[in-house]
Amino acid sequence: MLGDLEKNSMKFGFVTKEEILPYLDIVAQLRIQYFKEFPYLYEGNLAYEMQYLTSFASNTEATLALAMDGEQIIGFATGTSLVSEFDILKSANNQTLNLGIQNEKCCYIGEVIVDKKYRGLKIGSNLIKMQESHFKTKGYQTAAFLTVNREENHPLKPNNYLNPDIIWQKLGYTKTNQIIAFSWPVIQLNGGVLEQENELRFWVKEI
Repeated sequence: MLGDLEKNSMKFGFVTKEEILPYLDIVAQLRIQYFKEFPYLYEGNLAYEMQYLTSFASNTEATLALAMDGEQIIGFATGTSLVSEFDILKSANNQTLNLGIQNEKCCYIGEVIVDKKYRGLKIGSNLIKMQESHFKTKGYQTAAFLTVNREENHPLKPNNYLNPDIIWQKLGYTKTNQIIAFSWPVIQLNGGVLEQENELRFWVKEI
C-alpha cells in the first residue's frame, strides 16, 4: 500500500510491482513533458510510453517513489535491478562489469522527474534517497543511472540551462567513462523529429 510521509506541504510515497500500475498514465505524461526539454529532446507519445512503462512495471524489482502535493503527483523516481530485460538495460551489463560492479547487486534508477513548478525544493534528491534506501535494505550495494551526452554548444540548449551534474555529485554519485547508445525520436533545430542514437553515460554510487 502507498505509505505517506509528510514533509512540509508535500507527501512522499513508495510503491512496488503491481501497485505501480495505477500510476502509469500520469508517469507517462510527466515523462513526455520532461524529456521534451534539453538535453533529452525526446518527442514522445502516450501509446509508446504506456507500452514502455508496462514493461517496466512487469519487473519483479520495479519500484516507484512518488512526490505529491495533495492528490496531485508532482514528481517521481523509478527503480529496478540492473540485471533486467528492461529495454534500456539489455546492453548495459557489460559496461558496468567494466567498472568492477557486481551487476546482481546494483540497482538502476531509471529517471527522476519533478514538475517545473516544484523544482528547486530538493524533491528529486528525496526521491533518489528513497530508492537508495529501499534497495539497500534488499542487499543491493551499488546504485547507477544514465544521463544523456549533449555538446556544450548545442543550438537547442537554453540560455538559462543549469547542468545537473553538480546535484548528482552532491548526492555522492561519480560520473564514469562508460557509455551506451540508445535510440529515440529527437527534436531537431528546424522543429522536425528524427530517430537517432544518443549517448548515455553511467553514474554510480556505493550505497
